[in-house]
Amino acid sequence: YKEIELVIAKEMERLPGKMKQIFMLSRDEQLPSKKISEMLSISDQTVRNQISKAIKRIKLSIEKYNVSS
Repeated sequence: YKEIELVIAKEMERLPGKMKQIFMLSRDEQLPSKKISEMLSISDQTVRNQISKAIKRIKLSIEKYNVSS
């Protein structure tokens, strides 16, 4: 479990700046996409797209870890 947490943390650090910011606001602050979009002056769809892309990247890193372990 700790190893998976480390893989996730490393991948989160590798996320591009804005994607990381959006993902952290969504997950850590538990803000809805609408609120994030208002805070960052971007569309709600952009926020949802960025969260989705971040989740895909994290899932992919976990899958790679599981295959190589």
